[in-house]
Parts: sequence; C-alpha cells; structure tokens
Amino acid sequence: MRPALEVADLRFAYPALPGPLAWLARGPARTLEVLEGVSFRADFGERVCLMGANGAGKSTLLKVILGFLEPCGGEIRLFGRPADREGRRRVGYVHPDERSFYWRLTVLQNLEFFGGLWGLDRREARARASEWAEELELEPWLGRPFADLSTGLRQRTAIARALLHRPDLLVLDEPTRSLDPPSAARFREWLSKGPLRDRAVLLSTHSLEEARALGGPCLVLAGRRLAWQGAPPDEEALRSLMETPL
Repeated sequence: MRPALEVADLRFAYPALPGPLAWLARGPARTLEVLEGVSFRADFGERVCLMGANGAGKSTLLKVILGFLEPCGGEIRLFGRPADREGRRRVGYVHPDERSFYWRLTVLQNLEFFGGLWGLDRREARARASEWAEELELEPWLGRPFADLSTGLRQRTAIARALLHRPDLLVLDEPTRSLDPPSAARFREWLSKGPLRDRAVLLSTHSLEEARALGGPCLVLAGRRLAWQGAPPDEEALRSLMETPL
C-alpha cells in the first residue's frame, strides 16, 4: 500500500523554563522529554488509531506531525516526501478546542470563512460546506449561530471544516469524545465506508471499542515510546501498557 504518512525515530522534548520563570523548576533547568524513537506509517485507505494514557503524548505527537511543534530529531514524510508546507496543505485536522470558531456567525458563515482561508471562493466554499453538511447530518443547523449548537454538533462542524479542502490525510484528536454512543457509531461507520474510505486517517482515542471498530492498526504510546503496534490489544494488555510510567 502507498504511505500517506511516515514517521521515523521521532523525538520531541519541551524546553526548559526560560529566564525569569526558571526558578519555578526548583533546581537545574531541564527539558521534559515527551517522545523518543517513535516510528510508524499510515497508508492510504488505512485508519490508524493512537491510544495512550492522559499525558502520554498523543496530542503532542499529532501537533509535531502537523508542524505546530518542531521535533528534536527524526523524520516526518508526507505523501512520499519530507514534510513541508505543500504537503501539510493536503492534511486536515480536527482538534477538540471549539474556541477557534466564531460563535456569533452561523455554521455556514463559519465554513465559508474557513474555506476562504484555503483559497476557495465563496461559491465553492458554500458548495463544499453543503456537501459535508449533508454527509455529517448538519444541514438543519447551517443557518444557526455556532453558539447555539450542542457539543456534538460543534464537533461535527469541526469535522466539516477539516474536510473543506478535501485532504488526503485526516488527523483527528479524539473526534468522538463529545458524541453520544449512536452518533459515535455512525461516525465510525461513515469514516470507514463513506467518501473518505480511500484516504488515510490518523485518529487518537481512549476507546478500545472504537479502535476495534475501525479495523486498522493500533498504536499505544507509553513511556515516551510506542509500546504497541499492530491489531488492537485486549483490555488487559492495554491496561498494563497504560500503567507504564510516563
């Protein structure tokens, strides 16, 4: 299969506290190592689930892949080339922070605005917003202010936003966290069998059920490294992995 994402020997550490804040460390300043020797790949058509305890580095790993944080070492390749600005334009990202939306604007106005940031004219942005709203069952709320939406509907709006530029790799940070069980199940089915089935997906989750339902490889971060790669582990093995010291 053709890789969309390749990560090799990735390392990342948060720097020591700077200048006037250094005294808070109560001792010699030191970095906080978060990721060490992380290697994996995500192929087109594959759903790769990333798991780990809170604080294990899941969100940090996603941010390094997306270019929000600079790695200390290792390599990230997107679509067969070293990750660069052009490659990252082919990546969509869904994160759990809904504060990035304009709460007084309607759902459609928000999607039109963010479509414009991707270089879409208003007509094309509106067409794509309507397309993904239909797929995600958002149509009845397109004219409603974002502030009026439930948490689950806001999450669906975030997913629609990430798809406006038709990315080849979709990175999702706990996308079903705010969805009720039936909605989460429908989303997983749509992710596997819907219009994204030929694209690569990297998804962080705390749900072993979700990892199994998506049917792809599972990565478990523990002790700064990938402690597991392959089919989702059983519950006992996952519990043991998550007890590894951070």
